[in-house]
Amino acid sequence: MSDATVIKPDLQFVNDIIKGGGESLKKCYQCATCSVVCNVTPDESPFPRKEMVLAQWGQKDQLITSPDVWLCHQCSDCTAYCPRGAKPGEVLNAIRKQSIKHVAMVPLFAKIATEPKLIWLLFAIPMALLYVVLMILGTQISTPCGQKARSWRTIISCLFPRSILFSPSPSYSRRCRPSWGSSGSGAA
Repeated sequence: MSDATVIKPDLQFVNDIIKGGGESLKKCYQCATCSVVCNVTPDESPFPRKEMVLAQWGQKDQLITSPDVWLCHQCSDCTAYCPRGAKPGEVLNAIRKQSIKHVAMVPLFAKIATEPKLIWLLFAIPMALLYVVLMILGTQISTPCGQKARSWRTIISCLFPRSILFSPSPSYSRRCRPSWGSSGSGAA
């Protein structure tokens, strides 16, 4: 009996999972119904039952580094068939949120990625950075159309062609005509 393993649970991690959407974590009694009905369960590894056990035991290090946490695609089959209503899909979602918070280099980005009301910032920040770069570079760069940029609007109009969304105007067609889109004669 000298080789006994002592498990030290991280109770703060368990509480964070419960607060992050895994309120039903403690309802699971390990019947393995979730693993039976899950279509993405690998044969060699019981999924999501194993993750439910590790979450209940507060084994943060094993869950954060486990790629199995990312297998779930929220089909909710496990939730529908669970006899206790433990909602394994929701628990796995809460574990993924904790994993993102753990591995994120910038805590602000982890908060943005895990909070639904802040998700718009994931699109706004890159657009703002692109705008700033285009304003700084201004006329220093050439456009993909092969002409020298006169303003940031010229750059934007060639990077995001209007012909994708609308029919191109004649001035746009003359300014940024791709060589692959011209007719056989090549005359404009």
